[in-house]
Amino acid sequence: MIYCELTQGATTLNLSMGGMEKNSKFYDEGITDVSDFNFALNGAWARLEDADISFLRTSLTGVNINNREFTIKVFLENDWNIFNGSAIIIDNDGVEVKMRLKSTDYTTELLSVDVNNQVIPRVFGSVTHANPLLLDDTIYKYHCAYGTPTTVFDDGLSVAFTDNSGADGTMTLTNAPVGEVSFNVATTTTYLAQIATILSLTLDVTKANTNVVNFFQSTQINAIDALSTFCEYTENIFYITGTTLYIVAKTSFVAQYAKDAFEIMKDGVDIQEQSIVKTIRAEWEVRKPQINPTILGTQTKSLSVNILSDGSTIDITPFDEVNANIQTILNAKKVQIQKSNVLITIADIHVLAIGDELSFDADYASGTLFITGVNYNVIDAQTTVTGLGNVTWS
Repeated sequence: MIYCELTQGATTLNLSMGGMEKNSKFYDEGITDVSDFNFALNGAWARLEDADISFLRTSLTGVNINNREFTIKVFLENDWNIFNGSAIIIDNDGVEVKMRLKSTDYTTELLSVDVNNQVIPRVFGSVTHANPLLLDDTIYKYHCAYGTPTTVFDDGLSVAFTDNSGADGTMTLTNAPVGEVSFNVATTTTYLAQIATILSLTLDVTKANTNVVNFFQSTQINAIDALSTFCEYTENIFYITGTTLYIVAKTSFVAQYAKDAFEIMKDGVDIQEQSIVKTIRAEWEVRKPQINPTILGTQTKSLSVNILSDGSTIDITPFDEVNANIQTILNAKKVQIQKSNVLITIADIHVLAIGDELSFDADYASGTLFITGVNYNVIDAQTTVTGLGNVTWS
C-alpha cells in the first residue's frame, strides 16, 4: 500500500491507493497509478530519477490545479518515506492528474565573484606556484584565494610581499612584478566542507574516504558538479537527505543487510564479471621555476597502476599534486574496477539505500554487493538493486 500527503499552501490532502486508515488518519482513495521509484547514481550523486504519480481529479478538491507545483510526501505501509519533496503537474485529462516528483536542483556556483564580476580562485589544502587574482595593478595587490600565502614568486624567483590574508584576504608585493606572479598558498578548509557550506548543508563524512586534497580551483563550476567530480575521483558517492550531505566511500558501508533467503528470479538476475581495464593512469601538470631564462615553467607528471586484462586505459584528472595521494586514489580505483556488476530482484519492498551492503546467495553465486542503484516497483511489490559485488561462484 502506498500513501501520500499532498500540500498546497495551507491545504493538505491525505490520499492512498484504495482508501485506507493509517496512524489514526484516513487516507482517501485518490492514487490511481505510481511509476517505479528509481534511485541511481548521476555521476557520483545518488538521487531519485524521474518518477510519476497519478490521482483522480475528483480527489484533489480544495487545491488549485492551475497552480502546478505542490509539496508531496510519499510513504509506504511500513512508514518509510520513499520521497519527500516537490511535485509538478505534467498532465491533466479531466479524469486523472499526473504529477512528476522532482528532486531538489542545486544551482549554486562553487566560486565567488568580486565587484568587477571576476571569478575569485579558491585553494584547498596546500598548493605551489598557483596564480593569484590581481586586484589592483597600481599597488600590486592580489587576492589570496581564501588561503594563507607562504612564498610569492616573480617568474619563479622569491620576492618580498605583505600578507594581509588575515585582514582582507589579500597580499601586496613590495615591488612591481617583472614577469608571472605565483605563490605557494595553503588553507585548512577541505573541499567537501566548503561545498557543504556553499549549499547550506550539514556535512557527514563518517563513512567517507579521505576528503583532504591539494587543489587550486580557478575556473567557475556548479558546486554540485564539483562535488560529483570530486567524489568520482576519490571513490565516494554522495546523497542529500533533508539538510544533510552524506559522503559514503565505496569501500565502506552504511549498514549490513543479510536475509535468510531472497526470492531471486532467474529472469530478473544478471550477475556478470565487469570488463576491467589494464591501466588506470593519472597525468597532471605542476609549475616549476626554470633557469636560463628565469621563467615559471610547466612540468608534466604521471602515475599509473596495471590490471591484467584487455589492454585499455582509463585516464583520470587528479585533484592533487602529491604523488602519494594520487597513488592511493589509483589503488582504490583498481580495487573497485575489479569488482563484478550485480543486479538482484527481491520480492516485496525492502528499505535499502545506495551505499548499503547487501548479502546475497543464489543457486550459482553468493557474496556481498555495495548498492549503487535501487528500483522500487510499488505496484508489483519488488525491489531491484544494482551494485559492485564481491562474488563467489558456485
